[in-house]
Amino acid sequence: MCHALPGASSPSRARPLSRLAALLVFAALTLPSPWAAAPLVAQESRTAAGGDNRVWGANWDLAARWAPYRWNALTKSTSVSPNWIGTTDRFWYRWETTEGVFYYLVDAARGTKRQIFDNDKIAAELTRIIKDPFDGQHLPIRNLRFVDENTLIFEVESTIDEEVRDEAAETGQQQQEQERRPPARPRTRKKVFYFEYDL
Repeated sequence: MCHALPGASSPSRARPLSRLAALLVFAALTLPSPWAAAPLVAQESRTAAGGDNRVWGANWDLAARWAPYRWNALTKSTSVSPNWIGTTDRFWYRWETTEGVFYYLVDAARGTKRQIFDNDKIAAELTRIIKDPFDGQHLPIRNLRFVDENTLIFEVESTIDEEVRDEAAETGQQQQEQERRPPARPRTRKKVFYFEYDL
């Protein structure tokens, strides 16, 4: 049973919402809830009169602890990517744990696996040659690859700066232009050492 509202001329005609009421309904339906964004915690705040009030707000620090970029930093190696050595049945792979990066050599035909080198010994040798302090847990080895079945090469970047030569600037016309300008500061980069290692 349907009843007419008092003061309404007819039940079929409804009164339009005021602008403020329409804005509030729109905001409630379209804007995301501030409480759904992150876990809520009570945070302490003091009023001017010295009383205690609890203010509820989002705990962004707690939410940021579970962000994907943080998990990537905590997660080390989870799978093996084999780097086959020529056409042999042997491959090597890199494995990272919280104790450092390790390089393993696997002979699939024989079913054996061993470390390519002892991290502490190779760190001591790199320290002796490059004169930078290295340890077995933080080896700066990059671009490791096998040249043949028993020889591998890799590179290590040091803290030594070396000047980068610009061959284009040594041509006649560019030299004349540079003579008119004050000398520019030479470009530098970190010196890279290349090593060959026999198994």
